[in-house]
Amino acid sequence: MLPRFFASTELLRSVSTLAALVALFSAVGCSKSADSQSRGGPAASVRSATVPSVLGCLPSGARVVAYAPSLASVVDDWTKRVLDGSQSPDVTSQVTRLLKNTPFAQGLAAARGEMVVGLYGIDDENPTFVGFVAGDTAPQLDALLRASLDSSTGNAVTVAGQTLSANSWAGQPVVHGVVPGGWVAGSDTAAVEYLLNNRSTPVGNELVDAWQAVATSPPRLFASITIGDVFKTAQDKEQAKMLGVDGVDRVSLALFESSSRQQDSLFIHTKAPHRGAFAAFTGKPLDRSLASKLPASLTGYTAISLDLLGAWNGFRTGLPDQFKSQLDMAEQGLKLDVGKDLLAHIGSPLSFAQFTAASGQDPVVLASIGLASRAGFKATLDKVKSMAPVPLDFSPGAGGVEFLNVPGNATAAPGVALTDDALLFCDSRAALDGLLSGTIKTGASSEVAGLFERFGGRAVAVSWVSRESLASTKNYKEVLATALSQGPKSAVSEAWGAFTWMAIVPALGDLGVAVVPEDKGLRVVLETDCGLTPVLALFSASSIEREQDQMARQSIDGLATHIRAAQERYHEQFGRFATSLWELERVKLVGADMASGIDGRLLYRVVANDTAWHLEVRHEAAALRYSVRSDGFVQAIQ
Repeated sequence: MLPRFFASTELLRSVSTLAALVALFSAVGCSKSADSQSRGGPAASVRSATVPSVLGCLPSGARVVAYAPSLASVVDDWTKRVLDGSQSPDVTSQVTRLLKNTPFAQGLAAARGEMVVGLYGIDDENPTFVGFVAGDTAPQLDALLRASLDSSTGNAVTVAGQTLSANSWAGQPVVHGVVPGGWVAGSDTAAVEYLLNNRSTPVGNELVDAWQAVATSPPRLFASITIGDVFKTAQDKEQAKMLGVDGVDRVSLALFESSSRQQDSLFIHTKAPHRGAFAAFTGKPLDRSLASKLPASLTGYTAISLDLLGAWNGFRTGLPDQFKSQLDMAEQGLKLDVGKDLLAHIGSPLSFAQFTAASGQDPVVLASIGLASRAGFKATLDKVKSMAPVPLDFSPGAGGVEFLNVPGNATAAPGVALTDDALLFCDSRAALDGLLSGTIKTGASSEVAGLFERFGGRAVAVSWVSRESLASTKNYKEVLATALSQGPKSAVSEAWGAFTWMAIVPALGDLGVAVVPEDKGLRVVLETDCGLTPVLALFSASSIEREQDQMARQSIDGLATHIRAAQERYHEQFGRFATSLWELERVKLVGADMASGIDGRLLYRVVANDTAWHLEVRHEAAALRYSVRSDGFVQAIQ
């Protein structure tokens, strides 16, 4: 079981709150860098881009920091890539609505200067934030924020000699305004004051370390999350130690751009010695020659070089004494030492390949487990043979290969083969025979070979999936939606369900992933045609719209109840329905406030004839419109 931080609310809150702040500050940036092909990609270099001085203006103790050097143009670029690549009417409609025709989109278009945001107290129910956007569009940004606040007016306050406005946003305090050089906003006056007084303060060492670890070239977007003391209970700390994640103190992210591909680089800062899950990724780098041995008709490939024995030993070391004793008893009962008898004989890599065995046929999957000792592995199989639910009998084949005897039709059944250096599994025995006999051609995969080359031969894991394979993956969204629905209801699961995410997949192009261990942690780099990090902007817009929709519906429910009762009484008196709010007020069935047609940010009116009526409602700041039937049913109008 994962520690509750990873399975529950704290990480979710930090990510979803950051997404909301990203939306508030239009937080996606663009800074052109050299093409990844020519510079070797972020992971291939140890150099770091210059740390931006604006990061020094944030008060210390930020749990989350986000920075973008130039705003808005990346969203224009990404939106174009998605619309051109997806070729989906649903995506076109929703992306256009969320990223072009909303106040959120207007904020993205207006924010074209450096941006920095700090988030504090994510363990609390109401975390605080502060941020600054540079540039001459500050008045426009301030006007857009005012349009989304709980009240159209605010109280003037003086902070660090600047006249700002104090208001609230979704019930939380906000201090904001135009200042020399840009625009500032924050939920804590003291934090805003610190930012305004310290815009030339040197950047703190922790942020410098985080930046240097991930920003190997100038990024379009940088974010860093301090894990902090999230393992609060003894149980959490025990579980974290077992998994080896107690040494993780920060996670940093950077988005890079090339002329054709986008790279998202995630750096997990860990303290040595690595144990548990992270110890597994300290194996030898993958051999580049693996690419030349792959099926020529490859559609997907993953290879991982794992130090399973080292990870297992580290895992055992971190176990409490009670669990160690239970594990020892289990191994004694099996007469099997998991480390010495099994993992010591498994080598590298573990790999999975998807390919088409013949034209017109469905893809088949080949899994391979590298063996350090074929004889040792066979000896272990002999030990457990009597306990196995199926026979573990092998028959010799050509070239020294041994095949597991599988009951049933041999050509239609899956195939399992044992070679000198690997244990092979394939869901088609015929395809496995074709690979081993050479009738299915193998050859260097340029895409996979390119991944190996771009990461300097230091990757311990690579994965590549073709655009066609991604697009043909059925029910993927449903699986993820089901998984999200199993947890607590959150903005994440609701925003996910509100968008046709799978329709974006074709715009991603071929998906490439590499994992590279480094002295101070683990780097994970993802390559796509349009980049996944900017999806945060779309996710933020979807999440904010969802929240605004929920708040609007709550207000509409109460509003509709009162007007429905008034209409029923009016119909009893006059034999028809009132055609306006003014008619209801004239006979004193509603008050002047309700007859005004304004309820906070909602504007509404009655539409009726003698026999039927409905209520039309729209949100003053957001692109939300509703039709409320006389029976109270609320329907959103796009």
